[in-house]
Amino acid sequence: MQKNLTIREIEDKISSMQGWLFKEDKLRKSFLFDNYRDAISFIVRLSYQADGQNHHPEVFNSYNRVEVF
Repeated sequence: MQKNLTIREIEDKISSMQGWLFKEDKLRKSFLFDNYRDAISFIVRLSYQADGQNHHPEVFNSYNRVEVF
């Protein structure tokens, strides 16, 4: 069984990952696309990857912007 990472371990791991934040006990990242269709395509691809790992993040979309929590 895996143990949960500490806040310090999380911050250390994401420090080299551009754009990722750890805020309010959640990993967060915003993605910007050229248009709505590209943003939705990303969400669909993300859904397959996330579900395959039994992970279901919060995903928000507004036109060409996708926020993942």
